[in-house]
Amino acid sequence: MLLICAMAGNYISYRLFNERIYLYNALTDLLGLFTVLAVGEAGRIHGETNSILLFYLISPTVFTAWISASAINRVEFVDDEFKNSRVRIIISIATIVAILFLFTALLLANIPIIFAVAFSIAAKNLLIIIAARRNWSEKNISAKIYFGFLLAVYLSIFSIFLPVFGKAFIENIPHAICTLISLESLIFYICLIYKKSINLTDQVHRDPLTGCLNRVGWRKTTDELMLKKNKSAIALIDLDEFKNINDSHGHLVGDKVLVEVSKRIRSSLSTNDLVARIGGDEFFLFMSEDSSQESIASRIATVLHSLRKPFKFGEKSFSITASIGVTCTPKDGSNLADLMRKADVAMYSVKKNGKCGYAYFANISHHQASPS
Repeated sequence: MLLICAMAGNYISYRLFNERIYLYNALTDLLGLFTVLAVGEAGRIHGETNSILLFYLISPTVFTAWISASAINRVEFVDDEFKNSRVRIIISIATIVAILFLFTALLLANIPIIFAVAFSIAAKNLLIIIAARRNWSEKNISAKIYFGFLLAVYLSIFSIFLPVFGKAFIENIPHAICTLISLESLIFYICLIYKKSINLTDQVHRDPLTGCLNRVGWRKTTDELMLKKNKSAIALIDLDEFKNINDSHGHLVGDKVLVEVSKRIRSSLSTNDLVARIGGDEFFLFMSEDSSQESIASRIATVLHSLRKPFKFGEKSFSITASIGVTCTPKDGSNLADLMRKADVAMYSVKKNGKCGYAYFANISHHQASPS
């Protein structure tokens, strides 16, 4: 029943949100249902002469199809960059491990099928965690909740259900397998909906083109951080002569440049620094981690250097420079709007002094970027 509910929920969500992951998950749940029926029937008639095909071929094939499909869905859920070849390798390994566990259990009569299924599912999820380990640093809360719930379910089954119900739980193969697959599918569906709700909330605070914070998200997040941080720095980045790119190469190329610029800026900063696009070709930075003048200068210089590297889009290639104004708290004040205005003043002082550099509002002392 739980599996059917999860399958129905995924299909309804697909119709509502028109996102393929829900449809794929509904089809995965259907494979899970076939797995429950096939493995359960194989276990029931094991030993009869007419059960060889079902027991040794159909059951492992259906289960392997389910665990492979679920692995693909879970990897895409945990790590959006599913095109990574490493992920494909991990999925292949997970499938092979599942097959080995299942065949071992089927060939060795003294190993219950339920343990083979449980070990296969556990191995699959463990390998997915290893495959997507890079994404944990990005605070993927929904993925952590998913794996946390799964861990709780496995601990409950092996520490409570088996000691209490024991033989009855193991021998009722269809019910036991259905419990494992249904719980995983239901937990995954709940976490999928939770992730969707986070994304919908996040869209209100994000720039749809670059994925950076927008003006609303910038003000909300920065106000909260400024209450916690005694010292921080705010920088305004304005791309020099960006209008010429739009005029010469078109707005489509201009948008691609902005996306690449945002990536280069983020890669030049620490993970705790904020990047916001507040409109056009202007980006704001909030730097709180190690906000000493030397550290800020180093990060700003890194940003300028990364932007000077050629941008290549097909046959088009060009370089970009930027003018940056910097304000620091508490030296330049503690009001966000006032700090943003002062950063704007410092940025325009760079524009007047030849562009391609940065300046602190405190002294409007222009620092020309060193050549490449």
